[in-house]
Amino acid sequence: MDRWQDTPATAVWLAEAEWRAGNEEAADRAADLALEAARRQGFNHILLQALRDFPAVLSRRLDAEPAAGSPWHELARALHAQQVAVQAPASVSVELLEFGRYAILVEGEERTPRIVKTYLLLAYLLTRPHRRAGRDELLDVLFEGRADDSARAYLRQAVRWLRTVLPPDGVVSERGTVGLSGELAATSESVRVDGALAEAARMRGSDRLRATLAALEIIDRGAYLPGIASQWLDERRQRLAELATDARYEAAELAFSADRLEEAEQFAQAVLHVEPFHEAAWRLVMRLASARGDDQGVLRAYQRCEQVLAEVGAEPTATTRQLVGQLRR
Repeated sequence: MDRWQDTPATAVWLAEAEWRAGNEEAADRAADLALEAARRQGFNHILLQALRDFPAVLSRRLDAEPAAGSPWHELARALHAQQVAVQAPASVSVELLEFGRYAILVEGEERTPRIVKTYLLLAYLLTRPHRRAGRDELLDVLFEGRADDSARAYLRQAVRWLRTVLPPDGVVSERGTVGLSGELAATSESVRVDGALAEAARMRGSDRLRATLAALEIIDRGAYLPGIASQWLDERRQRLAELATDARYEAAELAFSADRLEEAEQFAQAVLHVEPFHEAAWRLVMRLASARGDDQGVLRAYQRCEQVLAEVGAEPTATTRQLVGQLRR
């Protein structure tokens, strides 16, 4: 009997065993041995049968193949034609925690990848249309545009670990892209913040305030993906900071309208703490002082606004000057 006869299946089993033992390079070598054995045999049915039993071996090799015409992609298409793919059930919940700390929760249970970039990868995919991105795009996000062998290898590892911590077939790699399965019920804290604030904008009164406060409660858990560095993260943090400022000002105005003056004051001061040139917030502080019958407080707020703006060579707008005149009559 030809010594290669049983090698494809044996090598696939070995690839899976090496991966589970944490020996990633050995797992790759075993998978490549399986492919070479099938090539020498001149047929793929033994290899395909083994991959039917261990489809993750094929999925991991696809992560390393940028070209859709590779032998591994041909095997994937063959298995797909046999309806081998196992879809992740929509009932499986996945959430990425991002504020104050980062964690991946699957059905409420934390799963920890070995590579920190995996969290960044998942965060980025969850913000993209169809939750999918090209590999060059991901290199730009995760490695500041580096496309050398080291960066590509690191991206591959990040994808592997994302595949490991998510439910089966939660990660899809094809045609040079990486994405999340359409059957996967995945979200993140920042995505929920975006949704909550968009929903709040369609509400009024107390309902709008309640929805805005719910979004702020998430943001106030702490820094966004603390300790992870990338240009995309810097831009994402800036956008989230701007959303938070807008939401705090909105909450201040809503609380003022509901005669919740203490809360309104707290939110207005929080806005001014991070954005001291926010003139609308200064006007609200003046209106709050007036509502308490504090004429001197109105003047102090106006003067402080004037001083802050003078530091950048500006002065209060006509709207602010008119307001202080009206409130002090």
